[in-house]
This record gives sequence, C-alpha cells and structure tokens, in this order.
Amino acid sequence: MSEITIISSIAQRLETLSQEKACGELVILHSDDPQRQWHLYLHMGRVVYATATKNRVRRWERAIRQVLPKLAGEISAERPLGIADVRNPWELQVLATWLEAQKISAAAAKAMVNCIVREVFFDFIENFHNQMVWLPYRQLSQQLVFLSPQNLVEQAKAMRTDWRNCGLGSMRAQMSRFQPDMAPVLQHPEHLRQMVPAAMVDDLMLLLNGRYTVWDVAVRLRRSLCDTMRLLLPLIDRGVLHLQPAEDLPLPVCFTAHTLPEAQQLPLIAVVGNDEFLPLLLKDAGYEVMVLDKPTKSLPSLLSRRPELLIFTVPDYDFCELLRQSRGFRETPVLFLLERDGLLERTRVRLAKGTLLLKRPVSPAKLSQTIEGMLHRGQGKSVPLPVAAIR
Repeated sequence: MSEITIISSIAQRLETLSQEKACGELVILHSDDPQRQWHLYLHMGRVVYATATKNRVRRWERAIRQVLPKLAGEISAERPLGIADVRNPWELQVLATWLEAQKISAAAAKAMVNCIVREVFFDFIENFHNQMVWLPYRQLSQQLVFLSPQNLVEQAKAMRTDWRNCGLGSMRAQMSRFQPDMAPVLQHPEHLRQMVPAAMVDDLMLLLNGRYTVWDVAVRLRRSLCDTMRLLLPLIDRGVLHLQPAEDLPLPVCFTAHTLPEAQQLPLIAVVGNDEFLPLLLKDAGYEVMVLDKPTKSLPSLLSRRPELLIFTVPDYDFCELLRQSRGFRETPVLFLLERDGLLERTRVRLAKGTLLLKRPVSPAKLSQTIEGMLHRGQGKSVPLPVAAIR
C-alpha cells in the first residue's frame, strides 16, 4: 500500500467517524513496529485528544514551553505529580488539576491540547503505517476541545509538505530520511562559528548535543520547524553534525491509585501469541492484560502473577500441556482462539487440556459472553468488547 493511499485511508476513516458522530478511540499501528501507536480520541465525531507512544513526554514538554513557559519547571520526573486515573491520558489530568487550582486559564489548557494534537497528527502522517483499530466504547472524562478531524489532517499534510520541502538542492531528496524527533549531535563544533550567525553559536552549542530533538531545538530557539531544519541542513551536508534517534524523557507523573476499587477490578487475562489487536480490546473493556509472545521465557512471570484466564491465539498445545502440569494452572480456564476448529484442532485442544476452542472470526458479543462465563463472574454487569473486536 502506497504512502498516499494510507494517508487517504486514514482521512476517509476519520471522515466516516465524523459523519457518524462517533465516540471512541481510533488506534493506528505502525506497519513495522506494532508497539509504536497513535491514539486519537473522538467525541461526537470530533477529536478531543491524541497521543503517540513515541516521545510522548517530549511533546508535552514542548507544549508547555510554547503555551505555559512559566510552568515549565512545575512538573518533572524529579517532582512527579500524583495521578489517580490510570485510564485517561495523564496530560489531561494534569491540565484539569491546574485548571481546578486556577494555575492556568481554560484558553491556555485548550491551546496546550491543540499544540499536542497537531504534533500527533503530523507524526502519524509523516510515518508509514497500515493498520487501524476502532474502539467505540473508549471515553475520556476530560474534554477541553472539539477539533475537526478533517482540518487536522489537512494541517498535518501541509506541515508534511513544508517539512519535505525544507531541503535545498540535493538535500531536498534526502528529507524523507530525516524525522523531527531525531536529535542533532555536533561532530565538529569547531566549524560551527563559520557556518551560523554569531548570535546563535552559544545557543546551538548547548542544544546540539543529542539531548534535544529537532522539534525541541525549534521550540527552544523560538523558530519554526522548517526554519530550524534549514539552519541544520548545511551542517548535516558538510558533516558538521548528524541526526540520531532520541529517547523520550522520564514520565513526569506517578499513578497513585487504581481507577476502580479493588472489589470492582476486573481479572487478569494472559494472551499467548503475538496478536496485536486482542490485548488492546481486552484492555479497553477494562481487563488487566499480560501478553506472552515468547511463552516459555515468560513462564516465571506467568507463575508469579497467576492470571484468571488464558487465551491462546496460536496453537501452542505443548505450552498449554506444560501449564496444566503446574498446580497453579490445573483449574485455570484456557480459551483457544484459532482460525480452524476442525476435528484435529478440537482433539489437540482436548489432549492439551484446554477448556474451549473458538474459531476466528468471532463476534464481539460471543467472545465477551464466553470470557464472562469462563471467569464465572456471576455478579455485576458484563463488559462488552468493541464492535470491531476480533478479525
């Protein structure tokens, strides 16, 4: 699938959700790295927030420096702010805390969200990805803005075009290799004074050390992203500096309590296999989830945490049999969720002492009902899985 086709596909999906006035969360997965994700939160078809797994704290720090520079030192990894709700984005909870304490205005909070959301949209437009998961039951308790997804996509595409056009001459063709979340590092600082304005030398000497991304440098210099990259490109071309990947900053919040009281918390479910979607959907339904993509190596963790349900998305009958030999898992329900349910598969599940076999695709209602039944949760309301649950 081409880059243009992927962008069009996401734009069309957002257009449809907007027309349907949908409420929920759209998760976009990177084609090469499923752990890299973008989460777009919608309410009545409008974007109320967005996060990206890569450099999330850096994005927050940049927004503070642009909108609330006086509060830049208010929250850091050294002085973390306690957050009680683990389900909602911590950034919104911090902003809500500041609003309640009258440290910031509503306009400033909205500007912060706008700043972060625009960056997230640019980030997933600029990167190559090809999978989307819609979670219709996901709701946010804080809603500070209601942004048009169509406008955000168009703004991100315009930013992407500007970024690609930053390069001059031969460097323009190389712009697709560079990302704003890469960190510039000086290799030959002695050449810097000859190539940049004298008034900027001291600042650049402090910033071009691998600790700051191109985004970060732009914000600290109070220049646009493209102006900053045009400043750096001649240095890259001459070998004076190079760009390298950058790690995120430490999380500036600590979670002080669980969302649900202990008596109401849903059970721990272990998913065996490398399924990308099922863990997301189970978490969205409120379950605690542990993923075992390398089951044998994860056995000590599995034995210590003792999940109340095991879901196998791969036909690893030997591992199931191994678990049944352990006293701690002799009675644990085991669900096999496989693409085939023929006589051979049913026989092997029975011999491995599995509890049940379901063939994929399975409807969300049936899967939710099955999980509830296997967990023997007779009290309380069952938690439905999202409509697009299992493929």
